[in-house]
Amino acid sequence: MSSHNRSYSRASRLAVVAIAVILGACQEPNGTSPLKAAGGPLLSVTSNEPADFVALTDWPMDSLTGGDWTWGCPPQGWYVYTRECQSPGAATAIVAPDSSDPGTGPNVMRVVSDQSGRGFKDTWLFNFSGPHRREEYSAFWWKGTAPTILVMRERFHNDLCCDMRLAITLRDSQPVVTAVIDAPIGYRAIGNDRCGDYGDDHQYRSCTLYGLVAGGSTLVKLGEWHRFEWYLKTSELHDGIMRVWLDGRRAFDYTDLELPVDLVSSPYSIGHSGSFDDVRISVPKDGSPPAMVANIRPVWATSSAVMLLFGQVDDGTGQPANYSMRFAPTPIGSGWGSATPVTQGTCAQRRSTGGCTVEGLVPGTSYDFQMVAYREDSAGKTVYGPLSPVTTISTTTAPAGAPPAILTLGLYRYNPLASGGIGLVFYEVDDGTGHPASYEIRYAPSPMGTGWGSATSVTKGSCKTPMSGAWTPNPAFGPYRYCTVEGLSPNTAYDFQMVAFRGTLGVDAVFGGLSNVVTAVTGPPPPPPPPGHIQDLSARNPGPDSLTLWFTEVDDGMSHPAKYEIRYARTPMGAGWASATSVSEGSCATPVMGTSIGNRRSCTVKGLYPNTSYDFQMVAFRGVLGIDAVFGGRSNVATGVTAPIPPNVRWQRRQPRLPLQSP
Repeated sequence: MSSHNRSYSRASRLAVVAIAVILGACQEPNGTSPLKAAGGPLLSVTSNEPADFVALTDWPMDSLTGGDWTWGCPPQGWYVYTRECQSPGAATAIVAPDSSDPGTGPNVMRVVSDQSGRGFKDTWLFNFSGPHRREEYSAFWWKGTAPTILVMRERFHNDLCCDMRLAITLRDSQPVVTAVIDAPIGYRAIGNDRCGDYGDDHQYRSCTLYGLVAGGSTLVKLGEWHRFEWYLKTSELHDGIMRVWLDGRRAFDYTDLELPVDLVSSPYSIGHSGSFDDVRISVPKDGSPPAMVANIRPVWATSSAVMLLFGQVDDGTGQPANYSMRFAPTPIGSGWGSATPVTQGTCAQRRSTGGCTVEGLVPGTSYDFQMVAYREDSAGKTVYGPLSPVTTISTTTAPAGAPPAILTLGLYRYNPLASGGIGLVFYEVDDGTGHPASYEIRYAPSPMGTGWGSATSVTKGSCKTPMSGAWTPNPAFGPYRYCTVEGLSPNTAYDFQMVAFRGTLGVDAVFGGLSNVVTAVTGPPPPPPPPGHIQDLSARNPGPDSLTLWFTEVDDGMSHPAKYEIRYARTPMGAGWASATSVSEGSCATPVMGTSIGNRRSCTVKGLYPNTSYDFQMVAFRGVLGIDAVFGGRSNVATGVTAPIPPNVRWQRRQPRLPLQSP
C-alpha cells in the first residue's frame, strides 16, 4: 500500500483552505496495482510509484511504540519533531481505529495541534531522516477534520533556506479545500534577491519556484480520506521535475526546474493536524544504470575553448556518476564511436561537477558535444547510462586573450517589467586577463537585420552601456547577472545581443565574440487612468420643480473632457447610488457632455417635487453608457430644497427615465 509524503514550508498565516501543492512533470511513472481499502471502502486509486523504486520506509502508522519512531533527531528513520527535537510541544498524537480507513487499517495516526499563539516549532511533526536521491517518490493517506496549516513538508535549502510545502489552510471558513500552486523555493543561481522573510522569526525565506507549470484546482473535502503522491527529480539545468497526484489523478506538474540534489537535505515531515495512514517513501533501486545527462548548456566560448554546464545525475546506486565527453566538428557524423574523447580542459576529468571546459579547439569552428554517465561496479565492469542529447557550440574568431563570448544571454521571465521594459540574465565572464569584464548590450526590432553594427546600444535601465562586471574566479562562470533594458516601445518584438570587453569603449577596448541572440516581446501599454473625481458638486437656485447644480469639469483619463451621469433621490439618499434616479429632464439629463477640463459650469435638474429636499451625486465617465463606459469616482453628495408652489399655480410631475448603467 503506498501513501504519499513530502513537503511543507513554514506555517502559512493565510486564511485560505487551499492545498499548497507543488509538483512537476516528468516521464509518467508506471501505474501499478490498485490500492484496496482495509476496513474501509474500495477506492479506485492506482499507485503512480515508478516500477523500479524500492521503499526507504513503509510505515503503517499503527503504533506509537516500538521501532517505527523515536524521540530526538536520528540520522535515519522516523522521529517526532517538536521544539528542537525534544519534548512534545502544544500538540498530541494518538493511534485509533477508523472504520473508513482506506489503508492497511484498522488503526490510523491522529495528530492534533494547538495553533493558538504557537510558533512553527511548537507543532507536532513526524519527520523521516534518510538518504536523499536524485529521484524520489512519496505517498500517504490523509483525512482532515478541521482546516489546518501543515500536512507535509520537504525542506530544500542552501543560502536561501527555503522549503517545499503541501499545506492546507482555511479559506472563508468553507469546509472545502482547493488545490492551488504555492511553491516557496528559488533557484540557487538567482540568489537571495528573489526571497522575502517568511514567518515571525525571519529564519525562513519565502521564495518562488521558477519553471513551467500545468494543472488546475482540485477539491479536497474535509472529513474524507484522500491520497497524496509526490514525484521529485532533481537537476541543475532547469530540467528538474515535480509532480503531485491527488486521489490517483495528476493534479499539477512543474517542469524545467533548477533543483540540485544537494539542496534536498532535510527530513520529510508530516503532521500538524488530521489523520494519517501508510506513509511510504521510495527511491530507485540500487543497480540501475546511471541516468541520462538530459541537458548540456553552453556557457561561453573563446577562439580555442568552450565552457559547458550540465545537470549531474545519479550513477544508479545513489552516488554521483562519472562522466565521459566527446566532440567532433558539426555534424557529429557517425556518432559517439567516431567522436574525439575530451583530453584537454576540465571536461576531461571523470568527476566533473556540472561546469567544465574543453580546450584545444580550432577558431571559428562549429563543434558538437555529447556525454555519457557511467560507474564501475564491484567487479570492475563499466556500467553506462544512455547518451546525452547533442549540443552545438562555435568557437569565436576573436584574438587570443580576448574575453569569452557569452552564450547564456536569456530573458528574466519571473518578474515582468512595465510595458517598455525587458529583463535580461546571463552568466558573467572575465575580461581575458582574469579580471571582471565590462559589457555592451545592443538591441533592434526583431529580426536584428544587418546585425550588431546596426543595433542600438542600451542607454536606459541597469543594462546601460558600459555595464561593469562582477565576475569572480570561483566559480569559473558567473555570478548570474540580471539587468533591465528600459525605454522600449510597448507590444514590440526586440532582439538583444551583447559582448564582453576590457578597456574603454572608443579608446582601447578589446572585444570578445558576440553572444547568442535572444528575442523578447514587450508588454502592452498600461491602460489609461479612470476619469477624474468631482469633489465640489453643489445645488442652488431652487424652483418649484428644479434645482441648478454647479461643479468643476474633469478629464476623462485620456486628456479629453469627461462625460457625466447625475443621479438624485430624496434626502437622505438612503441605499445610495444604485437606488438613485438618473436625471432625465433638464440640461443635467444623462449623459451630460463635457466642454472644457477645469471649467466651472452648471446645469439644471427638472421634474422634481416642490418644497422637497433632494440629494444629488454625479460621476465622470468616458465611452458609452451600457456598452463600454469607464467610470471615475463618485462625487460628493450635494443637497438642495426645491421651492414651494406659487399660489394659484397648477403643477404635475412627469415620470423620469431609469438609469442606463451603474458604475
